[in-house]
Amino acid sequence: MNIDIPTLVMAMLSEDFIFFNEDDIAWDEEKREHFFKGAQVNASKAEMLDSVVCAFDFDGIAEFAFALQGILLGLEADKQLVVPRSMVAQGIRQGLPEGDLTGISLANLAACGHALKFAKQESDSYLVMYDVRLAQGIPCFFDLVARMLWDLREVEPDLSGKSFAIGFASCRNFDADQYFGEVASPVAGAQAERCVMQVNCAPEINLGVSSSGSVEIQDSGALDVEKPCCDMANGVELFETLSAAGQSAALVSDAKPSYGPVGKVAKTVCQAGAQKVASAMSLVIAEKAYHEALDARDAAKYELKNAEKALEQREKLLPNFKAERAAYEKLKADIDEVEVDANKFADEVSFYQKQIEGLTTEINRVEGKLEAVTQEIAQTSAFSFGRRSALKSKQEALQGELNAAKRKRKGIEDESHESSLCLMEDRAYLRENKEKLGDMERRIARMKEEIDKSVDEAGKMRVRVDGAKVAFEQADKAYEEARERYMNVAD
Repeated sequence: MNIDIPTLVMAMLSEDFIFFNEDDIAWDEEKREHFFKGAQVNASKAEMLDSVVCAFDFDGIAEFAFALQGILLGLEADKQLVVPRSMVAQGIRQGLPEGDLTGISLANLAACGHALKFAKQESDSYLVMYDVRLAQGIPCFFDLVARMLWDLREVEPDLSGKSFAIGFASCRNFDADQYFGEVASPVAGAQAERCVMQVNCAPEINLGVSSSGSVEIQDSGALDVEKPCCDMANGVELFETLSAAGQSAALVSDAKPSYGPVGKVAKTVCQAGAQKVASAMSLVIAEKAYHEALDARDAAKYELKNAEKALEQREKLLPNFKAERAAYEKLKADIDEVEVDANKFADEVSFYQKQIEGLTTEINRVEGKLEAVTQEIAQTSAFSFGRRSALKSKQEALQGELNAAKRKRKGIEDESHESSLCLMEDRAYLRENKEKLGDMERRIARMKEEIDKSVDEAGKMRVRVDGAKVAFEQADKAYEEARERYMNVAD
């Protein structure tokens, strides 16, 4: 079997050995390029993949997957492979990841229901089977495929910079229907169907015209197949042979005649180009950290808005808090003043009560004496004029003293009653307003707690925002450094 690194890479995608979930390929809107967040290994083909990986002399699936991502990132770096999403037919767009058509998403078309397949033939020639919707729905499709294949050959030193031929075989793959819709008519820039292309240099992609000046159209003699547009059985057989690579590897585990040359090349590329792969992986990791930091920064911006809202809430609460506090202080001062008055009235009532009790005792004493004199007058003979006169004078004096005591007691009782009424009013006021004061204290405490909480939350949010900004700047710097290292190695 004749396999080189470009064929191997595309076979891994088209034969579903390694695939990418929807969220594994992400889009950087700012840099207008894709990056990897992960990669998946087909569990049902893991054993076969392990045989392929060993046959190509990689240390394991992980190393191979990293190398595959590194190679695809190399395609992503080629901006000639970029086609604005708006120029791609709607039926094709629905099968693409977010963003423009780029090197990664172009290669990943192979994973969309076998919409794109590569097979290496003898010498420097390839057979490419493609779903007709791709040629109709993507501008400069044939030139893009040729340039992508040129870029993939650049990874292998023995193939770098050398001419090659491509035979194209169109088909309608029903497996691809789950990814693509219909393409009613060719898009602007769509190229006429081609059978054979001879590629002598990296094709220049001109999205303004339908064909590339850097690609020669030659006859089918450039390929080792006859009628490549029609001989579908031969193409299918080639791809079936390619997908059976792992099974074949077990049968040639010692000599590995089919894998030997390319296995050494693949291992040499991994070793000699270890810096490139490592730089690519460093770029993947740095880019992932960059986007995580970007997400954290965006989240921090959201938190900053929340902090501003918290401070706005504080500003809204503060006037109410101040007004409530002022009302509380006024009410408390009024209560303190009323309490002083209430205590004064209570003292007056107590004082008057003691006076009333003293006068009552005095009145009782005078009344007793008056009663005794009155009885004595009654018992004295009418002819004892001197005695009766003296007793009546005493009776009149006692009666005057009694009346004066009663008048005095009545005046004190009136004053005591007035003081008691004032005391009752003050106590009723105190009962009602002390309850209000307690409610105000609780409201003020809650408002203060909310204000303190909003200020505390705003402070914490600002700290997190500052931390996220620093982390983003560091991640951005690390990403740019990793990208520069990668580009230097790639050059």
